[in-house]
Amino acid sequence: MALRELLRTLLRRWYVLVVVLVCGAFLIAHFAAEGAVFSTRTAVTFRYAESGELDRYNGTADKSVISFVATIAQEVNGGLPPTTYSSDAAPLYGAGIRQGVQVDVLNEGNQWFPINRKAEIDIQIVGPTHEWVEAKQQSLLGDIARTTQERQEQAGVPVEARIVGNTVPLTLQIIRIAPNRSAQLVAVVGVGVASLLVGGWGAVMLDRMIMSRRRRRARRQAAVAEPEGVAA
Repeated sequence: MALRELLRTLLRRWYVLVVVLVCGAFLIAHFAAEGAVFSTRTAVTFRYAESGELDRYNGTADKSVISFVATIAQEVNGGLPPTTYSSDAAPLYGAGIRQGVQVDVLNEGNQWFPINRKAEIDIQIVGPTHEWVEAKQQSLLGDIARTTQERQEQAGVPVEARIVGNTVPLTLQIIRIAPNRSAQLVAVVGVGVASLLVGGWGAVMLDRMIMSRRRRRARRQAAVAEPEGVAA
């Protein structure tokens, strides 16, 4: 389709473009109204109860301890495997999640090739307010501690041989995530361009449908009128 023909089509079906642009504007306004989110990524490391944090063989890298921690993480996560991404460093809010929780064993690989070298539970939380995220954080830490203790009690593990979890203090921090002016501008431009493309495509498709219908109607009318002309 030539540029001149495209412009004529857009002028004929301008209302399609307007509707899509309005929808894009509402989408931008919706995301802008939601504002910032709050996020935290809390780590809980596990080791043998009778060992120190700096001991070389404290169980942190022990495969059996890592396996046990994985079962704790999955149970606290509701019995479901966590959603994985191409990189474990990807935050939940980066995937478009504005309110959610994920509990998993620290993965140094990716979704196709997981590597668990450390007995550490990674808690990711994203929510609309600082208070909501903090409440979830404390609740999950309590669930992890309680589940760890209960499972070892049920298995009859002696107190001196048990595995204990320790929260890394610096990871308790809750941060506020909000787009800067540049990111907002890029988002507005991106939605605007997408709206123009979708609106233009919709206008062209609708115009083709209408014109095709008109041509079929004209052919039928011509076919009906032709015998009458011959009979006359």
